[in-house]
This record gives sequence, C-alpha cells and structure tokens, in this order.
Amino acid sequence: MKKIILFVFFILTITQTGFSIPVHLIGGQFGISMPGEKEITDIFTSISPNISIYSYNVGIEYNFRFVPYLSIGAGCNYLFKSYIVDFTIDQISFNYNAIEPYGLIRGYLQIMNGIDLFASAGVGYALLAGSKINDNLTNFSSEVNGSGLSLKFSGGFTYEGSGFITMLEGGYKIATVSPLNATGDLYTNEIKNADGSSAIVNFGGPFVNILVFLGLGSHKQETSDNEIKDQTKKEISELKTEENSKEQTYQEQEKTKEIQEKQISVSKEEIQEQKQITGTAVASAQDKTYETIQEDDTEGIIILSPGESETAELEKYIASKRKQTIPEEKEETKEGEEIEFEYDIDKAGILLVEAETKGKVEKAGYILVERAGFITNNFTEDGYIFTKDKEKLFLTTPNFAYIRLIVGKGAKKGKEFIIYDDSEEILDNISGQPMGKLIKILGVAKVVGPAEDNIFKVQITKSYDLIKPEMKIKVRNDIKDYHRELSKKIKKKNLDVEGYIVKVLNNVTGIKNKDIVYLNIGVVKGILPGEKLDIYRRITDPKENKEEKFHKIGSLLIINSVQYSSVGLITEQNEIINIGDIVKTK
Repeated sequence: MKKIILFVFFILTITQTGFSIPVHLIGGQFGISMPGEKEITDIFTSISPNISIYSYNVGIEYNFRFVPYLSIGAGCNYLFKSYIVDFTIDQISFNYNAIEPYGLIRGYLQIMNGIDLFASAGVGYALLAGSKINDNLTNFSSEVNGSGLSLKFSGGFTYEGSGFITMLEGGYKIATVSPLNATGDLYTNEIKNADGSSAIVNFGGPFVNILVFLGLGSHKQETSDNEIKDQTKKEISELKTEENSKEQTYQEQEKTKEIQEKQISVSKEEIQEQKQITGTAVASAQDKTYETIQEDDTEGIIILSPGESETAELEKYIASKRKQTIPEEKEETKEGEEIEFEYDIDKAGILLVEAETKGKVEKAGYILVERAGFITNNFTEDGYIFTKDKEKLFLTTPNFAYIRLIVGKGAKKGKEFIIYDDSEEILDNISGQPMGKLIKILGVAKVVGPAEDNIFKVQITKSYDLIKPEMKIKVRNDIKDYHRELSKKIKKKNLDVEGYIVKVLNNVTGIKNKDIVYLNIGVVKGILPGEKLDIYRRITDPKENKEEKFHKIGSLLIINSVQYSSVGLITEQNEIINIGDIVKTK
C-alpha cells in the first residue's frame, strides 16, 4: 500500500511540474434534470399522472486542472424532488432529498481565447436523507431511506473571466436509489412496485447544469509575470534606442530616391520596347524584385499592386493614362480638392479634416488607408507569421511572434511588415467577373531580432482585427511608398468616369457616412487618391418609363487606388447607400 501511495505521488509531481502551473477551482452549481414518471406508474399502474416531474440539484465542487486540457474534480450535491399523485378521493405527496458525493474527470479543447469546449464523465453515490411520503387524507406518513450509484456523462463550454470560470453543462445522468426502505404509518419495510419488484427514486435523466468557479493559479502561465515584464521592458527599450537611427536612415533613403527619380529619362523608343515585354524583373535599390505585365498592344506600362511597381514606372503609367483618358483641351485643375496624407506613426490615426469654406480635404491618416486594404488580382506575400505557442489562437498587441520569409532576403531590426488575409474573392457585381482578392490588413509587426535562417522574432505593434497564426506578411514600406507617390500626383478633373460600389468594409448593411467602400474603377481610369465622386441610384422616370441615373444619394472621397479598383470613404449620405450604386466623377 505504501508503494502505491508513493507511486501516485510521484506521477502527480511529474505531471504538475512537467506541463505547467496548475489551476485550482472551487465553486458552486445549480442544475435541473427530467427523470420522467416511470417511478410513479410502476407503483400505481392504474393511474396515468398528468404531471411533470423535475429533479433539482445544488452543490459545491473542487476542480484540479493539472494540465491545460485535463482536470479531475470532486464535489457534493444536494438532490431534491417533490410531486403529488392524485386519486379520486385522496392525494399522496412524495418528497425525496438526497446527498450525493461524486468524483469526475474533464477534458478541454480551446476554441477561442478564454473559451473552451469540454467533455466529462463522473461517478457518485446518492443517499436519501429526510425523505417522506404523506397521505393527505389520513395524515399517515412514512420516512424513506435508501442509496444508489450514479453515473454522469456531459459536455459543454467554459468561459474564463477575470478570476472566475463559468461552465454551462448538459448531458445524461443515471441516478436511481433502490431499494426504498420505509418506516411509519403509511408504508413499512420495503416499498414495492405493482409487479413485486423494488420501487426506485430516480434523480437522473437529461440534465442542464451551470457552475461558477473561483480560480487560484492559471494553466496558461508558462513563465512568471516578473520575467515577462522584464523581457517586455528590455525589448521595448531596444526598439526605442534604434528609433532615431532608423528614422535618420529612412530620410537619407528618401533623399537618394528623389535624386534617382530626377535622373531617370525614358525615351519614346524605350516605352515602345516596354510595351512588347510580357514580364520584366527590375532590381530595386532595396533588392526587391518587381514585375510589369502587358495588357494589350496599346496598354503601355501597367502597374500591378502596392509593392509590385517602382516609382518611375508608376509616374510613367499615370502620365500615359491621363493622355489616353482625358482630352487635352478639357483638362482643368480642381479647386480645393488636394489631399495630404499624414505618414507619421504617432499621428497616423488622424481621420479626415475637411475645411468648411472650400470643401478642401487637408489631412488623412495613413492608418485609415492601411486599415481599409484594397482589391487586387496580383499580390505576392513575402512570408507568413506564426507562434510557437500552440495554444494561442489569435495574436494582438503587444504579443511577440515569429515570421518566416520566403523570398530569400533578410530583415533588419526595426523593419515593419503588414499582416494580411487574402482569403476573400471579390466579384464585380455588375459584370460578374472576378476582380481579385480583398487584401484585408490585420495589423503590423516589427522585427526585434533574428531567430534562425529566414526566421525573425517580431512584436505586434498594431492590430486592426484578430490576427491568426499563419497569416501572410509583406514589407510595410513597399505599401507606404506606393501610396505616398500615388498621392503626390496633381489631381486633374476626370470627365465622365463611371463605376460601381462592389463591396463595403466588414460587410456592414446600410452604408453610412464615414464607411469604407470598394469600387470597380482605379488608376486605369485615372482615379487617384483625393478624387471626389458622387453616388447615384438608377430610378425610373414615370413620364418616359425608363431608368435614369440622375438621383444623387451621396458622395465619397478616394483614399487609395490600384490598377482596376479603388477605395473610397463616404463623406456625404442623403439616403441609404447600397452595394451596386453608381459612382461618377463630379
């Protein structure tokens, strides 16, 4: 016996220290089960009681969760049920009470942060105490004693709050007390059924139970709080130390880029030669491979998506599209419709500021543009993000994680990557043709140091939505540089450019002011950030019985644009705006 005790103690010690710090739970519960009426009809076969019998339980439970996915527990329930059987001239009331000590085991599966699914099995022993049967006509009564084994199989989910855990449990319970030994005036000796078998008291059946626990310790804690705080402070301090040098380096790169752009000169023969190239790889100053493609013999240089084209190519392309789509004699500069985007990280949350006098848009935070994302059919990832903590289903600020680069280039400390999801395919709701994928930007990660070959440790610095491990990443500066150069272009008035709203951010219903929408027109049609478009709806002219597009229902401002699509911010709403409504240049 002594050897068995030592062995069990040894196993529990290894289990506790080998997996994680355990969590101890103690709490209360309340439940209800539906045992049915068989225990009545077995005794009184000549009646058909039209009553609903329920069994209730209240109790306490201690739970020891020694690993994240498994726990053992023990508790004690007080079981009670009461009902009356009506005869023609008499009534008999049954009041049963029992004490039920039990033990159980639960297995857990985490589905969200703080929410687990579980399945459990338990065994107990119910003992009647203070149970009585009364004849209401004669006032005769008998006390009833008995005991019986109980089995419970259940499942449900848990919610872990701050210092407490709530469980909602449902399942099936087998809990019958038999034989029933009675002493008193009404019954003596054992109570029997009509067929001579032993009568029972049933506390089982389908059941629902709610439990509330107080927690002591946490199974999610893998290092001490002080160690985590010290590590976080150290890494944040290192990031701040390099911030100034990083900013200085970035400014020098910008100056170098401006000098290079001024030195670029492209002849007509070079442009014609570029038209005949179906795919060209161009090495950039940052060792980034860019691609250009040819749409048809007259398309010229075609940009792809943010991060896929060099600045010089972007400038040539915009100039060529302006000449093709806008007649020289009808060009005119817009008054008071310039837009300035703020790229400072600390000020990037600023939304739009619109002057009342001229309707001039002065500033737009780059974060607004970044959170909106864009639609494209050609966007290549630089790698993906992951975590070594298999229990962590989502990442957020200021979590640490890892990125794996798949393009064969390194990442210096302080370099930023966007984290994005491109799982949603977008269709043009007018033509039915695919437009590409929605590049939904979930957040930003900053490199804090290398880990191993092409793997780097990062910290989440911005989270716009839930970030799942294995999401794709791309260098953030590629996106920012694209948008910065695109936004510098002089805004000319586009004549008769028309498109449609094809999607709204987060799929909200009833598009309203300040909502983000996506259009099926982009740089190909000369649509650039800062452009203002009116929103119209087709209505039927009752006089001519035909559809017209003259009913204005709002306005929007373009905040980002790619080859065949653009992103707009609703700035005016006169009626409910829907997907499929028309947009036109002013």
